[in-house]
Amino acid sequence: MVIECCSQERSYSTFYGLIGERLCKLNRVWNEAFETAFGNYYDTIHRYETNRLRNIARFFGHLIAN
Repeated sequence: MVIECCSQERSYSTFYGLIGERLCKLNRVWNEAFETAFGNYYDTIHRYETNRLRNIARFFGHLIAN
């Protein structure tokens, strides 16, 4: 749900990246869930519009960097 909300914004908001980061730090289950979601989005990335793709990429980039 966090990724979907992030992808539907007009421009990337760091709020979603910080929420994802906080969830990953709380419990390892979230970390594994985001890794699975990354795989699913990577497999279907060709279906998304440019703006949505940019927001998803920046979200996962934020998680990987932190």
